Amino acid sequence: MDAAKPCAHDHAHDHPHGHAHGGTVVGPAEHADGAPAVSLRNVSFSYAETPVLQDVTLTIPRYELACLIGPNGGGKTTLFNLILGLLIPDRGEIRVLEQAPKKARGRVGYVPQHFHFDPQFPIRVEDVVQMGCLGPDWWFGPPKAEARERVGRALADMGLPDLRRRAFRALSGGQRQRVLIARALASDPELLLLDEPTANVDPLAEEDIVEHLDMLARRLTVVMITHRVHTVSHFLKNLVCVNRTVHVHPATERLDAHVLEHMFGKVCAVSAAAAPQPLGSAKGPS
Repeated sequence: MDAAKPCAHDHAHDHPHGHAHGGTVVGPAEHADGAPAVSLRNVSFSYAETPVLQDVTLTIPRYELACLIGPNGGGKTTLFNLILGLLIPDRGEIRVLEQAPKKARGRVGYVPQHFHFDPQFPIRVEDVVQMGCLGPDWWFGPPKAEARERVGRALADMGLPDLRRRAFRALSGGQRQRVLIARALASDPELLLLDEPTANVDPLAEEDIVEHLDMLARRLTVVMITHRVHTVSHFLKNLVCVNRTVHVHPATERLDAHVLEHMFGKVCAVSAAAAPQPLGSAKGPS
């Protein structure tokens, strides 16, 4: 993996919640004791001799919906793997739900970017979602009654209660993606990580997914990675640029040149009238 360049514009002085090598995502609510959902302090990680993340400091409060943006190779998926405890940082400290990442893993739901399945295999929607019930406490899954309840609740959360017995292969791309999110929700997570959940869906399906994630953020913390400009437009209050370092982008009301540059790692032509307007401490999308 090529080493990515740090973000070109880190306007720490423009906004109290963003700075060059870290920051805090502004959130409407935190845990009773003030502990965040995710905390990284001075974290660095390299693959062999190639640095991927350097001196990352980031705090994500509980019950927040945050969006990670940045160019390919910037370290977004690596950051997720560190939060999941699948990778160990070269230095620095990571706390997830007040625990070390590996210990917290059972409290975290994860939706990977790619899901491979045999379209000829006769698996139903409820079977896919029930996979999310497996975990360290239940190697063979929870009791049947509890599993059915979890599956039903997860499908309802994603607006799919009537598709429980539908063949997974018969679903549209957007429906499949919502089923995969429901699979992650079946474990009753406190933190949900999604890697490019809207990458292969049409705009209407994208709107539907974002709407459901917004509702989920009322009871758990949701963090997603995206390259989709339309998706990013929903998260202008809580954007985190990951490009070797981490920069919490100042809250803004419009998709401006700085946001696009952080997404794609290059300057994008946007009208000067679209300059960012700092909004101070603001609530996420509602």
